[in-house]
Amino acid sequence: MHITIISHGTKRAPRTNRTIDCRHLPNPHDVEALRPRDGRDPMVTDWLTSHDETRALIATEASRIPTITAGQLTIGTMCSAGRHRSVVIAEALAHELTARGHDVEVRHSCLEEVDMAKSGKTTTERGLGWDHQQQRARLLKLHVDGTPCWWCGEPMYRSQALDADHTQARSNGGRKADRLLHASCNRSRQKGERDDQRPALRRLPAARAFHWPER
Repeated sequence: MHITIISHGTKRAPRTNRTIDCRHLPNPHDVEALRPRDGRDPMVTDWLTSHDETRALIATEASRIPTITAGQLTIGTMCSAGRHRSVVIAEALAHELTARGHDVEVRHSCLEEVDMAKSGKTTTERGLGWDHQQQRARLLKLHVDGTPCWWCGEPMYRSQALDADHTQARSNGGRKADRLLHASCNRSRQKGERDDQRPALRRLPAARAFHWPER
């Protein structure tokens, strides 16, 4: 079964088969050190998943997914602003479902809007329109879980947020996306001017896969 998980806030909900309300969970926004970060940050993930109610929600929702292998399912994870709790639950649930053999894709709608707003351009204006999305879809279809990320050296999984990237940076004339990177690594790469400083070369990769905190 192909499962798409979309994190979002309360103001703009996507069309889904089911929505998981995360608003009852402890809110990282209430912790000053976590407030400016989003749910993709390991500090936010570790803090939120250290709470019993968070782990219970993930386990309960993962157990509700049908065991059939055919078809498609879209799940929404919702919190107030779509930046912290819904993102962590989406990533963690995707990790659990991937381990159970499902094909999972994760999208963070509110974070995508923030990234776009910072750039001041639409995805089409940035060269990331329909053609780019089709290239990303083809790369995801061919992706083998565990393939190392060129930027950080850590393995990539479909359950993570992965971006289509250009080996030849777009600022240098690259037009076709030909590989995947972790979404956070793709942002770190920026325009390619720091390629010689990527963590994979320094052998200092940062963990990207979701992990349960030790108790």
